Amino acid sequence: MVKPIKISVITPTRGRPDALRKALDSLYSKCSDPELLEFILRIDDDDVISADAIKLFPYPNITVITGKRLEGYGSLHVFIDEMCRISKGDLIFCYGDDSEMLTQNWDIPLCPYFNKICILKLQHSWDMESRSIVYFVVHKKVFDILGHISLNAHSDTWLEVVGYGSG
Repeated sequence: MVKPIKISVITPTRGRPDALRKALDSLYSKCSDPELLEFILRIDDDDVISADAIKLFPYPNITVITGKRLEGYGSLHVFIDEMCRISKGDLIFCYGDDSEMLTQNWDIPLCPYFNKICILKLQHSWDMESRSIVYFVVHKKVFDILGHISLNAHSDTWLEVVGYGSG
């Protein structure tokens, strides 16, 4: 029996296939049930190195969106919305292409939120630089209701502010 996708991991990337593979491997290998994951990647149409490498990635649920580079980072919100639009999971997890998940069973704390409309903040430590990164996890219904995640490239900051304000 095929399990329904519960977490859509969305990752825009450009020209860093080795870092991307390490990032996705860390999520996949440390997830309690990787069958619940889908990976949605967004690459630029001129990023041949990433396109070729991604074809060799072993994950069963992976989708690649290819499109114009537009304004690069300045169009991040457009790329995120493209990935959210086709996501199948209850939760959308925006993850960096140069990150590494260190927590075993990282998905278990998210399970209570599969049926709740929410915006969650997931803090990730980078030991090598003694700082932490905040990633957002948004219920798909937030995207469905708004029609977008953010209207500017600073999606993570906007979601953090909205998340704090909504309790």
